[in-house]
Amino acid sequence: MTEKPVILCADDTSTMLQGRKMLLEKNGYRVLTAANGNEAVQAFVSHTVDLVLLDYRVPQIDGGVAAIHMRACKPDVPIALLSGDESLPPSALEAVDAFIFKSEPVTSLKWITC
Repeated sequence: MTEKPVILCADDTSTMLQGRKMLLEKNGYRVLTAANGNEAVQAFVSHTVDLVLLDYRVPQIDGGVAAIHMRACKPDVPIALLSGDESLPPSALEAVDAFIFKSEPVTSLKWITC
């Protein structure tokens, strides 16, 4: 039996985080969650992760900085940065593979494949 791909979701808004978790689990993924940047980096380092969905505006360290730490640790894991802001500093986007507007409905995450 093959293991389910693991997606790490980080967001400080619990309803957003739980909505993503439910949708992804329903579609066959294992989901790890984090409520801030430090938790996200810790989970990323401590577990095998196939994909990261990372909110830009999380407490402690923002998503851009968290992505830099993650990329330095495991450079081959894809990272998508989510934000409601249309313009983020270029440095926030340097370590990520994709940018997703948070205004996109959670169901749009169905396209994700690991």
